[in-house]
Amino acid sequence: MALKCLNLNNINSAIKDTEFPVTRINKLAAETENNIKKGTHEYDFEEIIRADIAVAQDPDHGSITFARQLMALLCLPSSRNDPMFPSDVKSRVEELMNECCGRSLGSYGEALGMEGIRKHVAEFIEKRDGHPCNYENIYLGSGSYYILKHIIQFFAAVSDGKPSGVLKPTPGPPQYSWAIAQHRMKPVNYYLKYDADGWSIDIVELKRALEESRKFCNPRIILINNPGNPTGHVLTKQNIEEIIKFAYSENLFVIADEVYQNNSYSIDKEFVSFKKVLCDLGSPYDGLQIASVMSSSKGYLGESGARGGFFELLNVDAEERYVIYKLLSSNSCPTVGGQIYVDCLVNSPRKGDPSYELFISEKNKIISSHRSKIQFITDSFEKTRGISSFKPEGAPFIFAQMEMPPKAVREAESKNICPSEMYTTKLLRSTGICVSPGFIFGQRPGRYFFRMSALLPKIKLKSVVTKIQEFQESFLMKYK
Repeated sequence: MALKCLNLNNINSAIKDTEFPVTRINKLAAETENNIKKGTHEYDFEEIIRADIAVAQDPDHGSITFARQLMALLCLPSSRNDPMFPSDVKSRVEELMNECCGRSLGSYGEALGMEGIRKHVAEFIEKRDGHPCNYENIYLGSGSYYILKHIIQFFAAVSDGKPSGVLKPTPGPPQYSWAIAQHRMKPVNYYLKYDADGWSIDIVELKRALEESRKFCNPRIILINNPGNPTGHVLTKQNIEEIIKFAYSENLFVIADEVYQNNSYSIDKEFVSFKKVLCDLGSPYDGLQIASVMSSSKGYLGESGARGGFFELLNVDAEERYVIYKLLSSNSCPTVGGQIYVDCLVNSPRKGDPSYELFISEKNKIISSHRSKIQFITDSFEKTRGISSFKPEGAPFIFAQMEMPPKAVREAESKNICPSEMYTTKLLRSTGICVSPGFIFGQRPGRYFFRMSALLPKIKLKSVVTKIQEFQESFLMKYK
């Protein structure tokens, strides 16, 4: 038989050889859930609880009515006379339909996104930061990962026999490594500082990572995740200033992944954008090249399935912007539904609008629910032997550090897996609770974490936390 056209020997090695460890715990959870449905296996639990996935919408509150009404009427414009839709929804639908080619949500659109929505994004950024924003620097995209992947792609070049490198936070989103590897670039890990004050970025560590990376790549980008995933930290303005000065001195392009900026849970620490700090610093730092990314998937809106996002590109000349336009044009256009939700995010109902009171009530309840659940989990873990966690300031995750007895470490090493993966696998098989092992985000040697989503149904949250506490105690007893 002739060798098949597609086989492991000729698959793109940049994809084949890149490990995406998040799939392993997902695969086990899916297999177990399937076994429960089929009744082919017996377990000590009746369901799989997916605390690993950051469900963007709080299950106790659901979606924002204004956003869903807008989408519903755009999909079915014949209902425009239905009295259930407020007048401001109807007028917004009319504006957006005029932006759509052929006045239809199903049509292709502009490669950079609808001009009217890009203008609304610019107004949103200008109001947020107190600095001018030109809508021509705004690009809409089909979600933040889509955007990050394309920005990184611009730097995929070999110079002096070395590939381009990207400094990325550790711990940080595993998708960063995937996007970098796809373009045959080199990831350069810098470890986040973790102490009594929480998580931050240490300039000494950035310098160490940069200098070591020059042996095997040409570092060109620094990726910043603020607020942080999985850590939930929010960088201070002073820390951002230090990072900007470092990037400027080393001629690094900054990608500021700021998708969790609307997940503000701390009364002591407000989110400040990189763009604002850059402009506040003035010359020469305000000339630093930067792309800042935002998404409609997070925060109170949480429309992650629609895949909507945008980025602002600063200090990039027209010739380079044209190359970006060519690349984005190859994808036809961003998802139209995602663009609609971006508009809801940056141009929400204002005081006096018919939809305002319901909108602000829903928004406040969602944020309050997030805070309450985060508080409950962190308070509970504080009382749990062998688990410590920093209360998140700007993302709906608990990144908990586990005490890992030497006996457990040796067992994991004998199985050639990370101790945090062994821990979360045993937790899943024992309780049906799926959390993410810390190693998929990266962690310092000798430290072990798991990430848990705080956005679980309130009715299940207490039981989930109790089961984790009981499992933790039994784990420590077994490996003492």
